[in-house]
Amino acid sequence: QAQINAEQAKKAAQEEENKAKAETALKQAEETMKASAAALQQAQREAEQSKKAVQELEAKLEAAARKQSQLEDEQAKNGDKEKAEAALKQAEKAMKEARKE
Repeated sequence: QAQINAEQAKKAAQEEENKAKAETALKQAEETMKASAAALQQAQREAEQSKKAVQELEAKLEAAARKQSQLEDEQAKNGDKEKAEAALKQAEKAMKEARKE
């Protein structure tokens, strides 16, 4: 009988130890899940910040492209103006020469 009681006590102690190990493993798993969730949230925040930064850069690039286009248009107009002024000077010169003759 004493041997049976000792075996039952040993079995009960083993079950308690297994239960404690399982509870510890469960707590560790919960902590790992919480840490993973926090890391995921941080990664999502960083991705959102990166997305905003990219959008801001794209907006700046578009603005720069528009400005460059405006400058090119102004240069083209200035070139046309210079050509017109040169043509006007040639016409005035031709008129003066025609008067002389």
